[in-house]
Amino acid sequence: MNIFMTESLRDCCITVCYRPIQALAGKVHIVTSLLSEAGYRVTQVSNERLHLKKTDILWILDNANWFPIVCKQLQTIPKSERPIIVIWHAEPLPPPKSSGLPHLRLNLREIGKILLRDRRANDVYTNYSRLRALMEDGIPDLLMVSTPGRQEFLSEHGFSSTYIPI
Repeated sequence: MNIFMTESLRDCCITVCYRPIQALAGKVHIVTSLLSEAGYRVTQVSNERLHLKKTDILWILDNANWFPIVCKQLQTIPKSERPIIVIWHAEPLPPPKSSGLPHLRLNLREIGKILLRDRRANDVYTNYSRLRALMEDGIPDLLMVSTPGRQEFLSEHGFSSTYIPI
C-alpha cells in the first residue's frame, strides 16, 4: 500500500520498534505516544518477527542493530513488498572528517565484542558498518539522525539522512 495515495496518513498502520533500557521496560516510547495521541494507528514492538502485511510504516528507533530479527526479516523481503521503513538513528557514529577530530580509539571491551561478533557491540564503527549494510540493501526509505555530526559523517560516505534532534 502506498501511503501517499491514501485518503489520509492517519489511515496508515505504523509499527514502532523500540528497545527500552531496563529502567523503562514496559513503558511506551514518546514517539509511539505522540503518534497515538495524534490519531495514528500505532503499535510498539521490540525485536520480534513482524506481521508486515498489516504495517504501512515501520519506524525503528535509536539503532537498527538492536533489532536483528526485524532487520533480517526486512532483508529477505523484496523492496516492493516492504512497508515504508524509517530509521531514527540516535547512537554514536564516527566523527565527520571535516570535524578535524582523530579516529576514535576503542576500549578493550569494545574490541572484544567486535572480535567475538557480539550482537551487543555498540561502538561507532560497528554502528556505521551495520547501518551501511542496511542502507546498501535499500533499508531504510528514510534515515534520520539525531545530530548534525552524524548527518555530516553519513554524507561524507555518500548516504543521505535528515537531521531530527531528539
